[in-house]
Amino acid sequence: MFNKVDFANILKKINSLYENQTQFANASGVNRTYLSQYMNLKLDTPPSPKILKGIANASKGLTTYDDLMKICDYIDIIDNFFEDSIHQQGNSIPIIDNIIFENGIFMANHNGKYINLEDKLNPSKEYFAYKVSDNSMLPLLDVGDLAIVCKQNNYENGKTYLLMIDDNIVCIRKIIIIQDIIELHAMNPYYPIQKLSNTDFKIIGRVIKAENKSAFK
Repeated sequence: MFNKVDFANILKKINSLYENQTQFANASGVNRTYLSQYMNLKLDTPPSPKILKGIANASKGLTTYDDLMKICDYIDIIDNFFEDSIHQQGNSIPIIDNIIFENGIFMANHNGKYINLEDKLNPSKEYFAYKVSDNSMLPLLDVGDLAIVCKQNNYENGKTYLLMIDDNIVCIRKIIIIQDIIELHAMNPYYPIQKLSNTDFKIIGRVIKAENKSAFK
């Protein structure tokens, strides 16, 4: 749950480090009125991770981005990959060609393109579109189709996820949990079921929607 009291107290402490609230707003890149509403407990939903990053950078060491993420209850968000320039912008989300794991973090290869979604997105989550490179999830997704992904690092039985196996293979699979074994299921019957432990793969996000190529012609 978003702890708006603790969040307000932290904002007030950071604000006290500046001559006035305008300076704090300028340093964080966050609208002064918006900051004031949080400091006065007027808002019940947390700001976006991108805003939290700006506040953390302006805190002069008083707090960290991770601390603010916890206070705002972003326990499922992975935000240690993708540069700020390729984060979503409202309902416009970046299209990602490839993801690699390097120096302990995920890094994205962005082609500079975005897709506008008509669906209303959860403001407490972050999304991107992954360009599929194989046909393992036919008929749901073919080569070149887009999987709309909600960033998270946990998983549930029976859901479909974008994940990385052995720190180098990125794929989309449905997760089936059978006792202590994790089965990764492709939709294409020519791809075998993979049986792994939960240390053999990393979740990048949950696939919430498929966009086929015909939608972009």
